[in-house]
Amino acid sequence: MVNIPSNTPERKHKNECHVHGTLSQDPQLRATKTGKSFCRTTVETQYKDYREYIRVCAWDNNAGQLSAFRKGDYIQIVGRWHTNKYQNVKGESVTEVQLVPWRISDGETQENIHGLEVSDSDIPF
Repeated sequence: MVNIPSNTPERKHKNECHVHGTLSQDPQLRATKTGKSFCRTTVETQYKDYREYIRVCAWDNNAGQLSAFRKGDYIQIVGRWHTNKYQNVKGESVTEVQLVPWRISDGETQENIHGLEVSDSDIPF
């Protein structure tokens, strides 16, 4: 068992997720109106023939770190699930679940056993 310091985000939340996968699109680094940086992308994971696409939204320092990756890179993320509710431009209510990272690494510590070739047409949304 790993001893996690009490001042880390992982100790403050019971909501923790570990995702290992391949980036299915280039990360998009942006800023809010107040200047806070954020970065969005999608990670593809696979179990046998089943593929799952996980939305990721990183903030501040993690946004800069995530933006250094490119489509097709193998990535490991530790973070928390966040449900985002908003109204789209059509006025429809939208709910999306995304992963907000605490830690991001390039997967060099674990071999990329997935061997996935990802194209934009693979993404269902």
